[in-house]
Parts: sequence; C-alpha cells; structure tokens
Amino acid sequence: MSLVTSTPTKKFQRDATMANVPPLARAVLVLMGFNVMILW
Repeated sequence: MSLVTSTPTKKFQRDATMANVPPLARAVLVLMGFNVMILW
C-alpha cells in the first residue's frame, strides 16, 4: 500500500481510536501532544 493511500487510513484509525478513549485519557494525550510541540 502506498503512502498516499495509507495516510487517510491512518488518520481514520487514529480518529476512531480517539473516539473510544475516555475523555480524561484523551485530555492527557492532548496535553502530552502540546508538550511535545512546545519542546520541539
């Protein structure tokens, strides 16, 4: 599978995974993501 076709699939899988994550855990992941962006 090429990168062009796999990218939307990965985004869909990520969105589906986020929908199943509890709100508290989702908030922690978002904060971790912000921390990574700040560090970089």
